[in-house]
Amino acid sequence: MSFDNPYFAYTRAALVFVVLTLQIGYSVGVDYGKQCDHDDDCHDFRLVCRDLGCVCSRFFDWDSRRRVCDLNMTDLRHFLANLGEERDYRGELDAQARSTFNQLGFAGILALSLGIMGASCCVFLFCILDRYFDWLQ
Repeated sequence: MSFDNPYFAYTRAALVFVVLTLQIGYSVGVDYGKQCDHDDDCHDFRLVCRDLGCVCSRFFDWDSRRRVCDLNMTDLRHFLANLGEERDYRGELDAQARSTFNQLGFAGILALSLGIMGASCCVFLFCILDRYFDWLQ
């Protein structure tokens, strides 16, 4: 292979890609069964940390021949088929709390308004009745 070849860069890039792909594929299986403390100790998203060490997660099965975690479509289909819509309890409770707060605020404003209006009526009636009784005497 000559360095003057215009396809040399592409060939070199393809060779690097193949080597990296093989290295990544090999390194995935290396972590299986490795002792760990957290999920981050297992260097692949398909592996999780359990008591036995790094094991394949819920939707993956260990293929000992290829030393990789293979996608388990049966469990994945079953999980996706049983997905349901969850109620937003927090949103409902927030709406109820907001409604209660608004009702209490309205009741307080109404009570203050009625108290001020009652006091004004008492003062007004006292003034009128005081003059009326003064006029009668």
